[in-house]
Amino acid sequence: MGNEVIAVVLAGGVGRRFWPIRGDKADLEFLGKPLIQYTIDALTTAGLKTIVLVTNPSNQRLMASLKFNKAQVQQVVQRQAKGMGDALLTAGRLISGRSVLVVNASDIFTANLFDLVLEKAGKTGAQIVIPGLEQKAYFPGGYLMLRKGMVTKIVEKPRPEDRPSNYLNLVAHYFADSTKLVKSLRETSAMADDRYEQAVSRMLQSQAAVLVKYRGRFGYLKYPWDIQAMSQFFLTGIQRSHRGSGQIHKTAIIDGPVVIGKGVRVLENAVIKGPAYIGDGTVIGTQALILESMIGSSCVVGYGCEVVRSYLGEGCWLHRNYIGDSVLEGNNYFGAGAVTANFRFDEGSISTPVRDTRMDTGLQKLGAIVGKGARIGVNASLMPGVKIGTNAVVGPAAVLYSDIKDGGRVFVKRE
Repeated sequence: MGNEVIAVVLAGGVGRRFWPIRGDKADLEFLGKPLIQYTIDALTTAGLKTIVLVTNPSNQRLMASLKFNKAQVQQVVQRQAKGMGDALLTAGRLISGRSVLVVNASDIFTANLFDLVLEKAGKTGAQIVIPGLEQKAYFPGGYLMLRKGMVTKIVEKPRPEDRPSNYLNLVAHYFADSTKLVKSLRETSAMADDRYEQAVSRMLQSQAAVLVKYRGRFGYLKYPWDIQAMSQFFLTGIQRSHRGSGQIHKTAIIDGPVVIGKGVRVLENAVIKGPAYIGDGTVIGTQALILESMIGSSCVVGYGCEVVRSYLGEGCWLHRNYIGDSVLEGNNYFGAGAVTANFRFDEGSISTPVRDTRMDTGLQKLGAIVGKGARIGVNASLMPGVKIGTNAVVGPAAVLYSDIKDGGRVFVKRE
């Protein structure tokens, strides 16, 4: 590689398919750290010394709190969420004529993919390097068209039967000369949802990209239920248990790899089965069961609760509840006896509306997705795949079969 490679981290997206989660994807915490911090750490570990962050107006404060391990950081703001192509054009003056590594802030990899891409670029002298993950199961993302082991096109969201290969496009793209990329972006319609992919594909017509075959695991956030999967991604990476300065009652059972933060209290006969994470200042009540879940800071999981394969953000309060395969964004309250259903009687996959289209999640187990500040009344029942908007209220004894908008109210009608 002729000059220093600049990392361009795309963190300006809003996530229109991510409702009811209103918080920034990059700001979601996993194992006590914002998601984007893992990307930054991987970049600096790979030796990148200059990082350009493309942010949006709402997440600039988050970026100021990140740790960059002596890397030089420049930040530009993408004023409107117009996709990856517009994000790169926003950073155009900072990367012009330089070698760049383009990455998504919310994509995570087990092995250091950035090392693999940069190593391939250095050994081959390639103008473009694109990594791919071979996967037979369909994924609603981009796929790579290949010829003799080289990438000739990126096909965004093809139908399952129209996939050009089984290789998923992983956004850790190396370009030896970003000027060519910027030029191709400017020549591509700004109205196209896949402007970036089209621009890269145009470049590949004259210069195919070298393929890096990635064999590690891949974590991503495209839809709100992906938070639960991302949680499992991080939990399965816990190698050994860690206990902070909290209080754990002698009758409590902690089994498997479990990380317990500072000031945590685990009360009598509580059971935590790992892998699991308990954030700082959280209370796990008497006879509560935590199974393969990520619990944020300052939560209260009260008496007799069962939390299974779920993600709880900061400040959630539970009282004799079943929370299964669910996502609670934070500051949520569940009254006594409220439960989330997470399985259909016919054992079919669970579907849910996404931007006015009913979408099959492909999941046999999925509970509720609950936006920040929502309140759930006593004995309420949330059916599989239901989404509840920010600050919404579900009244006592309500049985919820459909989504509730932000600030919505649902109560059982009394005669």
